[in-house]
Amino acid sequence: MNWLIKINGLYDILCALTMLDFLDIPMLNGLHESLFNSQQNEVTKRMFAYWIFTYGVMRLQDDIQLLRFSYIIEAFFLLHEYNKGSMIRYRVYFCIYSCGLITFLIPTL
Repeated sequence: MNWLIKINGLYDILCALTMLDFLDIPMLNGLHESLFNSQQNEVTKRMFAYWIFTYGVMRLQDDIQLLRFSYIIEAFFLLHEYNKGSMIRYRVYFCIYSCGLITFLIPTL
């Protein structure tokens, strides 16, 4: 399970760097932005990228509680944004359920 979380952290970091135009990875372009209902302005896009980068870095750590916390925070705030009407239902629900599943699969201390 540990390698899956590390890969997910690296994926998040690469997605964030692609969103910030530091990298050009065509496969990752627009992936996270596609969660939103409508096109976001540049500041919103950058803030979302910084947030993704932050929890990507958290997922490269070996602290189990920090890992759990990163997935709980992601699920909570994605659900909040969905409830505010800014996210596409079927796309954001996949992320929320994935975060919940990974949270419960992380081994306990």
